[in-house]
Amino acid sequence: MTFPESHRLAMNLAARTILIVDDSPEDRELYRRYLRRDRDYTYSFLEAELGQEGLELWQQHRPDAVLLDYCLPDLDGMEFLAHAQAQSSFGPACLPIVVVTGQGNEAIAVRAMKAGAQDYLVKKHITQQGLQLTVNRVIETVQLRRQLQQRLERERLIAQIAQKLHQSLELQAILQTTVTEVRRFLSCDRTLVFRLEPDGQGFIETESVGAGWTALLSTSYYDPCLSKDYLERFREGLVTNKANIDDGSIAPCYVDLLTKLEVKANLVVPILQNQQLWGLLIAHHCAAPRQWQPLEIELLQELSIQLGIALQQAELYQQAQTELTERRRVENALRESEGRFRVLADSAPVLIWVNGLSGCEFVNRAYLSFLGVEELAVLQDNWVQFLHPDDRADSLKAYQEAFRRQEFFQAQFRFRRRDGEYRWMQSLGEPRFTAKGDFLGHVGSTQDITDLKQAELTLQQNQATIAQQLAQIEAIYATAPVGLCFLDRELRFVRLNRVLAEINGISIEEHLGRTLREVLPELADRIEPLYRQVLETGQPLFNVEVQGTTPAQPGRLRDWLTSYYPQRGLDNRVMGVTSWCRKSRNAKPAKRNGVAC
Repeated sequence: MTFPESHRLAMNLAARTILIVDDSPEDRELYRRYLRRDRDYTYSFLEAELGQEGLELWQQHRPDAVLLDYCLPDLDGMEFLAHAQAQSSFGPACLPIVVVTGQGNEAIAVRAMKAGAQDYLVKKHITQQGLQLTVNRVIETVQLRRQLQQRLERERLIAQIAQKLHQSLELQAILQTTVTEVRRFLSCDRTLVFRLEPDGQGFIETESVGAGWTALLSTSYYDPCLSKDYLERFREGLVTNKANIDDGSIAPCYVDLLTKLEVKANLVVPILQNQQLWGLLIAHHCAAPRQWQPLEIELLQELSIQLGIALQQAELYQQAQTELTERRRVENALRESEGRFRVLADSAPVLIWVNGLSGCEFVNRAYLSFLGVEELAVLQDNWVQFLHPDDRADSLKAYQEAFRRQEFFQAQFRFRRRDGEYRWMQSLGEPRFTAKGDFLGHVGSTQDITDLKQAELTLQQNQATIAQQLAQIEAIYATAPVGLCFLDRELRFVRLNRVLAEINGISIEEHLGRTLREVLPELADRIEPLYRQVLETGQPLFNVEVQGTTPAQPGRLRDWLTSYYPQRGLDNRVMGVTSWCRKSRNAKPAKRNGVAC
């Protein structure tokens, strides 16, 4: 039974875009007809007769899947895969491409799969159900791999931005790193930081833009739709996510502005500094409409928080630097400027210090309050006692080297707070000179970075835990005395160990990617129900005694004890079945189901 297209759209079925690259109009029409009969999805199609034309459509539209004829007039399948891989930001394992050919050839199939194809079909064997299952499996597999890769990349990107915060207080460098890495992660056409003025106007502070699209840096814009009410909603955390600016969901005045900027889809996240709206972090997709994923939205929200922290730190640092520059400029009026400097330094929330040629000359109130001591205890060079014993030698060496070279000083160390707790601090110091260029020492600031250090440690621990778990799984498969395997929802062998390969009498390589029925056709009718029961119910089966034959010993009935366990993905959906088997200790001659765990 099939539904007319209008009825299927009314059912709100998930939409998919399929690129068909095949020089045969009859084959293209057949694929369209088979896929349109799928009850679960609606399809739109892009078609190309030549490989180069197909690559251009792939680059422009990024379809959900590609049906690629291996033999094309201008390119063969391997050349197409190589070009597609070069254009992909996810790597060869995430190319949603199914290679189709007029005749079966195992060598071609292996080469295509190694080059990034997810599956290989022979035209004369293609059926409606087979094509639908293959396309669904390829899309779901690639989506899962991309989600995993995006999550890992998101954690790497957040850690990189956090590290940038620790290493530099230069706001422009932090903003540029952010927009560059975000555009690479999202594979979008433009990312930018838009600085807002109180009247609703603003300018682009920094941007990263792809080749072929207009650069907007330093351009001022007035958005007639950005009312005070809208600005207030952004201050409260509003995130705007527009997959298609022409879908009628946004005001015409805003559509006109975005059209002038070549935008088809955009994602906007507010940047807050001290609970005030400082600006917007924006991603533009210009080539075509785009459905923004929850993972991408979460990334921009997390980075906007990091940028808010960076703005606050840079502002404090800039305040201190401004005062230090002023102090250097009015060196001849030291007495007057010293009083002004003390007042300003004492009002700053960071620890400020001044070292001369013979030692410490000044620390602000925040510094003394942090240590819980009188000023004299610090000025007499007793400040070293507050350093963690393990950090003293390196910290002193770093400062002495900066002092000797008369250059910028930077160090991280643990400092004992007045309550006895050691806190991680970052200290930055600028060299001081007289108007004649004589070196006077350093002036700098020290800031508590304990929370940022703890975030780094937590990330490292999580990464170590994941690596350990993967190593344990590898060890289990390598050393288990029983047969082990994992089959996906289509009952294809995804993984198995040597013991099971020996039981079945077929090599591990000959199992992978093939269905249970393809590997063990004589047992499939009896074994598949066990797996499908676990897939449908989500409940395991324990200690099932089964009897059957395998290619290892054809014609000889053998008994095994088996168990089957559902494996769930991040969405708690059963993604496959893990099973084990071993020789039964209570072998009986009675008939039972076959085995292939």
